[in-house]
Amino acid sequence: MAQQKTSEFYWACRNGDMDTVKKILPSLKANEVNRIESNGSTALHAASYYGHANVVRLLLEHDADTTIRNKYEKTAKEEASTDEIRTLFEQADDDNDVPQSESFQVYRNADGLNKSALATRILKARLGTYQAHKYSISAASNIEHLEKKYRKMCEEDGDTEALESGMKLIKAFRETGNFDHMLRLYSMPTYFYQIVQHDETFHIEMYKHLLRYDKHKAKGYVYCGDWLLPSDLTLFQWAIDNPNSLIETQRTRSASLVRDVALKFFKADFLKTPFGLFRFDLTQKSCFTTIQLSSFSNSALEEEVLILKGTFFSVTGIEKGDDNIPVISLVNVPADENVLLTATS
Repeated sequence: MAQQKTSEFYWACRNGDMDTVKKILPSLKANEVNRIESNGSTALHAASYYGHANVVRLLLEHDADTTIRNKYEKTAKEEASTDEIRTLFEQADDDNDVPQSESFQVYRNADGLNKSALATRILKARLGTYQAHKYSISAASNIEHLEKKYRKMCEEDGDTEALESGMKLIKAFRETGNFDHMLRLYSMPTYFYQIVQHDETFHIEMYKHLLRYDKHKAKGYVYCGDWLLPSDLTLFQWAIDNPNSLIETQRTRSASLVRDVALKFFKADFLKTPFGLFRFDLTQKSCFTTIQLSSFSNSALEEEVLILKGTFFSVTGIEKGDDNIPVISLVNVPADENVLLTATS
């Protein structure tokens, strides 16, 4: 009998190829998601073992079976290679009442652990998995991967001006190793900003350079407008009702030190869309996973702040401002900055 061919879906989960996983997953039936491959493991086993937390999270959100044992008689949870992934399985076991969001990851923290210590542990585990990211991209480096994507988008749209300015900055980074050039590219109104929202490669590369941006860390109140559906309000209310919980940003986002600027920017694009205002409290301590972009941007008056994926908060309130816009108040939970040594080692 011919050996069963290992599925494309399995390989995508094993390699952490989120684009392919997202493309294939909606078309699969439950038995195909939970298929035991010729090597005796499921796609969930593979993603768990190889440390792809985002893939594990997505599979769990689509009700992947966590009880299946592989040929070694282990569940996917037992094969987990990081604390972050083990936490995801623990949440799947007993956190069915925890609301989910694509923008924020919620950690129940039922044991009431010190929030900063928990944030540090989660971030350290994630930075460890970033070392394997290079195996999931078809390029020699993160920057080459981003360059290919940027060039393709510019050429498809025939935007020679954006292509020329972007390539100039990428070349400058290659020649000098100064990440300021990449931050300038991010802050420009080009396709690069769009790429960053859907590809964590820039975010991973950014962590390698954060130690040198100490003087640019954001401190104070930072504001960001965003989509805010009823299900999102449910999530934040749950976090308020569970004060031990921890919330982590799941994508890199642009914000502002000026409330009106954040509102104006968001309203311009989403006037007819339900949205709210996030107020991030960084007053107690500057946050090393944030960067004030005024030094790198041509729009310094916007007081733009970059908030990286992997920034942690507690939700402290939900209220409506004078303009009847829901305001979500979050206070930063600082992780230990020494965790960055994991990214640079």
